Amino acid sequence: MRLYIRNKVKYDPSNAGKPLVFVEFPDPRVFSVGQVKEEFKKKARAAKIDSLYFHQDDGSYEVLADDRTVGFYNIQNNAVLETTSNPLWAVAIYYRLREVERDAANHADDPRAGRGLEQSSIQKYMALGILFNGGNNPERQQPPYFEELDQLFEHLQTAGKKPVHMSQKTLDTLQQLKDEFEQNDVHERDSIGRFVHRQAVKLGLISKESNGDTCNEDQHKWR
Repeated sequence: MRLYIRNKVKYDPSNAGKPLVFVEFPDPRVFSVGQVKEEFKKKARAAKIDSLYFHQDDGSYEVLADDRTVGFYNIQNNAVLETTSNPLWAVAIYYRLREVERDAANHADDPRAGRGLEQSSIQKYMALGILFNGGNNPERQQPPYFEELDQLFEHLQTAGKKPVHMSQKTLDTLQQLKDEFEQNDVHERDSIGRFVHRQAVKLGLISKESNGDTCNEDQHKWR
């Protein structure tokens, strides 16, 4: 059996097109989630992984207990496991971050605009830190799954050391990306992978013709 794992840097469109690390084992009835994580760490030593999440029929993501077997969760061969409880929002915030950084590069000769864009980038990194690391949560647990943007925004106001500011443009962009995901990607085999790929195309980071399948059976090497 093979499982693919999307580590946290793979939600960034600037890393689109790079194949996911996979873990293989013979029998999901006796192979635990904790063992999956250990095998993953052997292949990707630099990658940080705390919890694994699996997509549910209702669109949410369930955290997988280390002491449970893969078979307990009825996870099928070639499934993708996530490393955040909110992969859609992680991709969307990364997209907006890269968009802001691009704007900053285009205003390199305007110090005032540059400072504003720098502060905007800092806010995006703060939001990603809360999604990935839990913010002020003493146990460093990731937040629950947020179906709606207002749930995410409300959480970001209290979860960190400071409230995360989001401009109306950022909020509009995040909502638009969610709508696009539900229209174009949600039914794909790897919906999040396809979503990342489309954002990379929009940012001009990869060509439209490139393959968005990061779980290709022929892509066996970590690159």
